[in-house]
Amino acid sequence: MTYELFVPLGSKKWISANEHTTSRGARMAISQRTKAWREETSRLAIESGSPVLMEHARIDVYVHMATNRRYDPGNRYPTAKACVDGLVDAGLVEDDDYKHVSGPFLHHGGKDKDNPGLRIVVRSTE
Repeated sequence: MTYELFVPLGSKKWISANEHTTSRGARMAISQRTKAWREETSRLAIESGSPVLMEHARIDVYVHMATNRRYDPGNRYPTAKACVDGLVDAGLVEDDDYKHVSGPFLHHGGKDKDNPGLRIVVRSTE
């Protein structure tokens, strides 16, 4: 079974692995962005009629950027992690530990000037 979901960037901001969280304000800002990505992913998965609970899944995340500038897809890991947590909240996978999920594995998804965001592909590996 394969399930796909696109989570648009919209008005949200990316969460980067390169961000420094030494100040309380920075930690709070990242926490707010994490919550936004997690909640929107959960909402979209539920609204799309996400399939039944998968015992184990491989999760691939394709990063679609608005520009052609070079970037490291792996730096979007914190954003992808928030989305995986949203999939757990939606009931697609029981937990995001190693017993239930492999990944998320991040990939360049291409340029999409009009609709940047994350395309999440969840494949059952049962």
